[in-house]
Amino acid sequence: MMNCFVGIDSVKSVGSYRGWAVVWLDGADRFGFGVYATIEDIMSEFHDASSILIDIPLGLPESREEEQQRPERELRRRLPGKAASVFNPPCRQAVYAGSKAEAKELNLRYLGKSLSEQSLGFAAKIREADCFLHDNHHCVGRLRESHPEYAFALLNGGQPLVSPKKESQGFKERQTVLAQRVGCADAAVRALQDRYPRVLLDDFLDAMVLAVIGRRGHKEGWETIPSEPVHDRRGIPMEIVGTKGLTVVRQEGSMV
Repeated sequence: MMNCFVGIDSVKSVGSYRGWAVVWLDGADRFGFGVYATIEDIMSEFHDASSILIDIPLGLPESREEEQQRPERELRRRLPGKAASVFNPPCRQAVYAGSKAEAKELNLRYLGKSLSEQSLGFAAKIREADCFLHDNHHCVGRLRESHPEYAFALLNGGQPLVSPKKESQGFKERQTVLAQRVGCADAAVRALQDRYPRVLLDDFLDAMVLAVIGRRGHKEGWETIPSEPVHDRRGIPMEIVGTKGLTVVRQEGSMV
């Protein structure tokens, strides 16, 4: 689908819903959405999209030195009050482990730290993305990693939205920020509410903000954390993608 901007977030396994929440926008404020079983399905349908941003770690470290090149430390500094939303991705060795216990042991061996339940919970999705890019290297640089809370902060005048998105106030705040930037945001949220259970709406809201950042980045230019990303051993950049022309506040209070 040409001239569209795609956002992807891992969807919670609820009822028959599995896989990935996807929202796309075009330059005329038309939108669409859906739950896709695999990244391969998404990339097949949106192979000619102008941008495709996903909230899942892509470039994976395999040593302590490589982990220092990941963007999490800087990203936390840019999200005062929301730093806890940034989790440490596992090393590649742990992603392919056969059990949680083995994954923790491997991460401790290669990165010097164990893994949180949050990281372990996303291991299968991280592995899926890593396998896809390994088998489809031409998609490296087309499927790019971003972070919804960072995206919302960029759109919110540099201020992170600290209210939890699972609560009605936090959800409404995020919807308001999107509506200030995209004319179809309220209509898209209503359509999502009509179709999906409430527990899935957070995932779609995160996918939507990545689509919005993708559209803006395509027009205004991209900005990444770090500014010069290092590639992992499979040639995948270890980065978080944002857009130029917007700012967020570092932890110490300076604007970037």
